[in-house]
Amino acid sequence: MSPIMERLAGKVALITGAASGIGRACAERFAREGAQVMLTDVNDGREGAAGIAGHGQTASFERHDVAEERDWIRVIVAVQTTYGRLDILVNNAGMVIAGSIWEMSLADWRRQQAVNLDGVFLGMKHALPLMRSGGGGSVINVSSTAALRAAGTLAAYSATKGGVRALSRSVAVQCAQLKDGIRVNSIYPGVIGTPIYDTLEGMPQSDPTRAGKKPLGRDPDALAALAVPLGVKGRPEDIANAALYLASEESRYVTGAEVVVDGGGASGIGLGISAALAKHGARVIIADIDVDRARVEADRLNERGLRAHGAGLDVTRRASWSALAKRAQRIGPVDILCNNAGVGGGRDRIDEYAAERWRWVNAVNVTGPLLGIQTFLPSMKTRGEPAHIVNTVSMLGIVATPNTVGYIATKFAAMGICLNLRQELHGTQIHVSALCPGMVRTRIVETSSKLAPGSRPPADAAAVEAMNAVMAGGMDPFAVGERVCRAINQGDFYIFTHPEWRFLVERHYAEMLTAFGESADPGHRDNVEAIAGAQPS
Repeated sequence: MSPIMERLAGKVALITGAASGIGRACAERFAREGAQVMLTDVNDGREGAAGIAGHGQTASFERHDVAEERDWIRVIVAVQTTYGRLDILVNNAGMVIAGSIWEMSLADWRRQQAVNLDGVFLGMKHALPLMRSGGGGSVINVSSTAALRAAGTLAAYSATKGGVRALSRSVAVQCAQLKDGIRVNSIYPGVIGTPIYDTLEGMPQSDPTRAGKKPLGRDPDALAALAVPLGVKGRPEDIANAALYLASEESRYVTGAEVVVDGGGASGIGLGISAALAKHGARVIIADIDVDRARVEADRLNERGLRAHGAGLDVTRRASWSALAKRAQRIGPVDILCNNAGVGGGRDRIDEYAAERWRWVNAVNVTGPLLGIQTFLPSMKTRGEPAHIVNTVSMLGIVATPNTVGYIATKFAAMGICLNLRQELHGTQIHVSALCPGMVRTRIVETSSKLAPGSRPPADAAAVEAMNAVMAGGMDPFAVGERVCRAINQGDFYIFTHPEWRFLVERHYAEMLTAFGESADPGHRDNVEAIAGAQPS
């Protein structure tokens, strides 16, 4: 067996809410990586444990109400008796009761608090001493994107998951101060296909406006089709893979990570790149249409001993770029240009797409990078020193998944700019990169909705809220920033941050290659060798 398949060898994991969904997926994934696993749940999870054991791995099950302290005491004793140690705790058990704040009873409010927040508190209270006696370990608390972008009918649930987030960060600091080897992190799932949608309380079983279909809140497929860029719901295994990283030694320096959710250069990918560059010694200018936000984020970096400046920038206006260049001259020469600003394309189909919105999306996503390059490239050429231009494209600039024509068309155009620029700069010391991320934790949907020209239908508010919740479950933008820094150092052209998209790229280009057949004019042949010879290798 290869080492990659034994990332948790010799470790013992306790996973709550493991009879189904995310908990069971974590148990199965951890066991495949060599861990001994105890599954717990208020429901019967013996089948899951038996299935793991049937594959030659070690697993057991304990019935467990996470809201009851006596149950926690019993379960921890069972872990110690059965396995002798505890290295990983996944506090996953949870429940949802939907309803407005004025309709919810105090009893239902307390039920959710007891399971979702008290359960996490009790788990850490009783598991950490055993974990500490073994030299440390990893605690993974499953929160929710509802903690980051709350929905109106999930006030109580959002409150509990927000509590999990704050509690996780606090305990992470306590453990770090004790230097006990225990790391505490939290995960924020988006729209994941689990039984929680079936057990959701406080929501009708039917919706007359949806022709007999489930209400949107009970239908993860419909919600994902509306709000997820890939158009499909996530799988429990997707969360289990993230939990595996946090459980393994690969994340030994990760604890109490703070989630930042915002949009533009002063947040999201732009802030992630800025922070990574500054951490590696660069002086950075954070430029954003929200100049106040840019200055706040620059100040935060400066407080960490880094070097950053905040500035205003409307990427659609040449005069704004010129003003930014003059500001940059007072700081020093620009060696790295990151064209990251971008907006979403809305929700309309092509036959309903407004010309005004089309022009705006193109102005930001296509004209913006062009103006940035035209502003800073001449001085880069004049200096003749190593320089780098990074343009944020998207995986949707390579493959087209369900989205709007405005966004996809502009992202394909952005890729065209990168390819052409690389060709023009071949043989110089100026390198080009095309950043092609999948879903990243940003607020591009909300930002786009606010900045888009023209009035939007009221129904868009619900779509924006749903999509923001999904985006909040995307990749950490600071991880993207680190990958960009590595690409700059290595001179990479393509920067792919989400390898799970590869199969879509393969399928896309396989279809293209298959379509090549006989020549339309057998007597004609392009001199492709000469054309290829002019391309950079």
